[in-house]
Amino acid sequence: MHKGRTRVACILSLAVLAGCGKDGPAPPATPTGTAPAATVSSSPPSPAGGTVASPTPTPTPMPGAGAAPTPADLAYSYGWLGARLSTTPPPGVAPLPLQAGQLAVYVKGFEDNSPAQAGGMEFGDAILAFQGKALTTPDAFLGAIRQAHGIVSVGVLRESGSKELSIALGRRPLLPAIEEALRTGAGWLATQQTPSGGWPHAFGNEAGQAAGPEVVMTSFVLGSLTALPPSLRDDARLGLLPALERGVTFLLARQGPDGALGDADEKLTHKNYSTALAAVALATLDRTKYAEPLARMSAYLAKAQLAEDQGFHEFDWPYGGWNYYDAVGPYATRADLSITSYVAEALAGLLPKEHPAWPKLALYLRRVQNWPDENATPTEQDDGGFYFTPRNSKAGSVQVTASKLRFASYGSMTCDGLRTLLALDPSPDSTRALVALNWLKRHYTLDANPGFSDRPLPQEPAGEPRIAFDRGIYFYYLHSLAKALLAVGREKLDTPDGQAHYWAGELALRLIALQRLDRTWKNASNVMNEDDPLLATGLAVRTLAVTQKVIAR
Repeated sequence: MHKGRTRVACILSLAVLAGCGKDGPAPPATPTGTAPAATVSSSPPSPAGGTVASPTPTPTPMPGAGAAPTPADLAYSYGWLGARLSTTPPPGVAPLPLQAGQLAVYVKGFEDNSPAQAGGMEFGDAILAFQGKALTTPDAFLGAIRQAHGIVSVGVLRESGSKELSIALGRRPLLPAIEEALRTGAGWLATQQTPSGGWPHAFGNEAGQAAGPEVVMTSFVLGSLTALPPSLRDDARLGLLPALERGVTFLLARQGPDGALGDADEKLTHKNYSTALAAVALATLDRTKYAEPLARMSAYLAKAQLAEDQGFHEFDWPYGGWNYYDAVGPYATRADLSITSYVAEALAGLLPKEHPAWPKLALYLRRVQNWPDENATPTEQDDGGFYFTPRNSKAGSVQVTASKLRFASYGSMTCDGLRTLLALDPSPDSTRALVALNWLKRHYTLDANPGFSDRPLPQEPAGEPRIAFDRGIYFYYLHSLAKALLAVGREKLDTPDGQAHYWAGELALRLIALQRLDRTWKNASNVMNEDDPLLATGLAVRTLAVTQKVIAR
């Protein structure tokens, strides 16, 4: 959710899931603080934590086993090394002489029929390098393994000296790994619920006390848990249903007479966000059971649109959008595309298509997309992407002519804009939807939120570095990208460089590689609060749930 702090902090740790695979820079590092020596595995994490072993001792055959894997096979599987690893030498093995600052992970055993053992790896080996590059973190190495395929190079140190091994990685289906990451991530979210049934925000109060439960965060986490596939959400062994029931009770007790969710004890309740997020969660959970509170929520959200009922005219810039803040006034109105996209998602299943809110929303969307009115001739500067509000872009501006600027498009807002267009009209073939999709194809990346790095951005006070929105709005971007591409209905994204991206598999691999040893996700940047594991993990779970849906089809 686009709610920001103004300082950038990047804290690195040796026990983080920061791997990005064999190509491109690493995504945001995910700090864990100072951690004890951990045992890690070349298989996805297990629910129990600590020593991590593969749940299946032998690789499951890929589709078309015996033939060369297809691009889809590779996209929906992960690289399997089959070595059990530790950040300290295994018992009985003397520490090997490492150079100052050199990082190693040690081989403490092997899974059955492992590619590691077949490739010459030995018990007690210290792994120092992968694909010719020194290890940066243990989990970065595991993340790179999972996203690699074919023959890889692993540099090891043993008593007899250094050795470069060529190992033919095995492959395992990705879907069980996604479900394991969902299970562990959702399980952690459930443990953060307070006795009242709500979930807390990252910030405490002004006296420095721990934060209490908040309506907006509770709505958000409930949405993450209800996004899970029913096989996980309803699994009694995972125990999520009691947490969901307590969360719903917490929220409904805070629904006001106008239908909005809020709490008088909170300084900012963000009623539009809270109500929209809760409406999606309740509709997913049981639309019939919660029909009455959903009807009140939709009535409130429709009335909250910044239009005539709120004193706005169609020529006013916020017209047709929704306000981030609770109050409406000259200095308390921010009709941004983020909140508007979430309200549109909620109302898409609750308001009839003939409702007057929809054409007003369409007008707002035209004002935040770099595309001219339908009767105008596009220029090369009209790239089809979206930006934050009709009055600003977090990605800055672009010089169109010597005397004209336009706001710059960027990734997360283009995803929000595309999925909002598709809430208005499910057909992905409209001109506005197609040009937005083409922007995402041209800028497709999972390394950072695109649209920021190629232009100067606003400076922070006192000459501090530019605000790193490309890294700070990262998990939000991945979630909105997944939702947008799911709405488009395309399994494969063909980019202008000739690459075919099975985006659900690539995105799932990236997030599995970023899951930390404590089963959470966390951004190194605090620019947009994604350094709060509750927010980052909630977004990661939502995103993985989308990839699971696409791959399981």
